[in-house]
Amino acid sequence: MKHPFGMTAFILVIFLLSQFFGLVIIQHYHPTQEITNDLPLGFERPPTENPYQAVVMVLVAVLVGTGLFFLVIKFAPFLWKYWYFTAMAATLTFGLFPFFAKALGPGMSTQIIAGVIGVTGAFFKTWKPNVYVHNTTELFVYGGLAAIFVSLFDVITAIILLLGISVYDIIAVWHSKHMVKLATFQAESKVFAGIYLPYKAPKGVKVRVAKSKKEKAVGTSAILGGGDIGFPLIFAGVVLREGVPFWHVFIVPVFAAIGLGILFALSKQGKFYPAMPFVTAGCLAGYGILQLL
Repeated sequence: MKHPFGMTAFILVIFLLSQFFGLVIIQHYHPTQEITNDLPLGFERPPTENPYQAVVMVLVAVLVGTGLFFLVIKFAPFLWKYWYFTAMAATLTFGLFPFFAKALGPGMSTQIIAGVIGVTGAFFKTWKPNVYVHNTTELFVYGGLAAIFVSLFDVITAIILLLGISVYDIIAVWHSKHMVKLATFQAESKVFAGIYLPYKAPKGVKVRVAKSKKEKAVGTSAILGGGDIGFPLIFAGVVLREGVPFWHVFIVPVFAAIGLGILFALSKQGKFYPAMPFVTAGCLAGYGILQLL
């Protein structure tokens, strides 16, 4: 097993909670297939002409974003925190707003409250990080992210997106290995896009020491990348928007978590594995079960 049982269970619990809160958030922004509520504070979704164009747009965005990330690491690593802060502030605002809107109404004052708390959470997440703040805010980030994209896809194109990201993940981890470099950089900077739980390795287990020698980074961290959480949530959100009952849709994240659990059970300490193929297999299995209900 890649991590001790407790660390593995922690990742799976946070994954499932982020999917649960994410579906609640998506249900606010996409109450039906015909209705899509606006994002707060005047933010707009990217325009697309059809779902297939959206698939291409997201895949290109992933590739371009990866390239920009490498440029930042090489030439201006200090910019990473500002980039991260901006993304977290926006997605946290989108993720928190539905809960405040339900209690206070969806007016501008509520949007501002959500924005202030979102920016505050992003600040602590970026410049005053700790395990509790980081992983608690993760519960709302991916719902805010999915709220942007769910309306752009139908079930078929969402499946195509999952398959495309899975192939990319395999190439990025096992062949080019650039995703390993990105994960290592984030873990060393303590500003990680995803679930992050550092821990002491069990006695007798060899870990890889970071090049800086300042800390044992990835080898003693239980991590799950943000994409491994966000993409299955987008798929589940698309299914939810098709009119499938909430608790039926939640079968999809449960099977995605089972896929992750199988990955962690089969993987080895100190090695890197692409999670998306296992997550995608779980999503498709869960969707298959839905068709039988």
